[in-house]
Order: sequence, then structure tokens, then C-alpha cells
Amino acid sequence: MNQIFEIISREENGSFLHQKEKFQNIIEGSFMERDVYILDLEHNRHKIHIRNTMGPTAVGNFKVVLPNFSRKIKFSISGKNHFVALFTGKKDMLNIKCNDSAIEGLIRSSHEFNQIHDLAKQYAFEPEIMADMEQGVFQITADYHLAFKEREEALRPLIRFFKFLIDKFGNG
Repeated sequence: MNQIFEIISREENGSFLHQKEKFQNIIEGSFMERDVYILDLEHNRHKIHIRNTMGPTAVGNFKVVLPNFSRKIKFSISGKNHFVALFTGKKDMLNIKCNDSAIEGLIRSSHEFNQIHDLAKQYAFEPEIMADMEQGVFQITADYHLAFKEREEALRPLIRFFKFLIDKFGNG
């Protein structure tokens, strides 16, 4: 994980931090350690914050804040569990819910979304992407587990998708 974050940081002229965090295991009371990988990128004057945590839990998070956003757009993209997909088929591994059908169509037809959708079909990648006004600013977040072997392959498509969203919504 360290290597891919360093490479992307150089490619994107970002800042990368790897640190070890100690935390207390609530059940056992003992202290445990986890690796935290933080990558901050900038695209069109907006910061994309990426945090992946590896340890007893393996989770990732993307976040971008668009402060000068005035439109009332809200959407979510959720991954379909691969077990459920065995019974329902893998055609649509990501569900989009949006309060604006034009925005939903824009997302669904984008090359960047389709790259993420392909990852979800190929691997056990089940992101939860949310966009909503929160505390007066428009926030877009992605949360996902990293409990799949190809976890590093999700970084670049998510970065491209977030850049696409910034390009579409970054000017309010």
C-alpha cells in the first residue's frame, strides 16, 4: 500500500503520509496497531483527501468539499454485495440514487463511473459514495472496505471519478 500511495503522490504532485496508530481494543483491552496511509491531492483548487487504514479493520475513505456549491443535488452510489450478485446477476453492481435524473444520467454515462463499476464487477469492491449538503458545504465522500486482494487497483479509478465530480460540480 505504501508504494502505490508514494507513486500516486509523485504523479499527482500530492502529499503523502504513512503513520502507525495505536488504539485500544475495546473487547480485550489491549493496544493494537494499524497502518494509516493519507494522500492529499489537489484538482481545480479543490482538495481530495484519501485515507486508507490497514490493521484489524481495513477501510478506505475519500472526501472532497465544494464550499461554493448552491445547487440542491444529493446522490448516493452503493455497491451490491457479491453474494447477493450470485442470485441477481452482476449486470449492475453499483446502484445510483439521485434526486436529479439528469445528474444520475451524467454519472452513469461517464467513463470514470464505468471504471469503478468494472472494478465492482471484477472484484469484491463495494464502495458507498455519498454527495450531499452538510453544514452548508457540498461534500462528496466514498467509504469502502479493503478486504480484497486487488485493493490498490481501486485508488486510481476513484481519483479519476472524484476529479470528474469536481469538474462537473466544482464551480457551484
